Amino acid sequence: MNKNAITCEEFVNSLGAFRDGDLALPDRIRAQEHLASCDKCSAYLRRYERTIELAKKTLANRAVSAVLPENLVRRIMAARRRS
Repeated sequence: MNKNAITCEEFVNSLGAFRDGDLALPDRIRAQEHLASCDKCSAYLRRYERTIELAKKTLANRAVSAVLPENLVRRIMAARRRS
């Protein structure tokens, strides 16, 4: 095991910065190496990105957002702001 490898928890904690391109290059490389070897975190990243995509589409289309529980939309957007 690479002594510089990150754990799943470290990856998830840095996910927002990773996705937004805000990680320093060494940390970004470590995150990419982790993704290459961790199916769980790769799937988590895909679900995370899909959730953001759906939330944006929902907010762009008021008719659709009326169908979703307002509490769910607020929690998704709050999670996005925290990341």
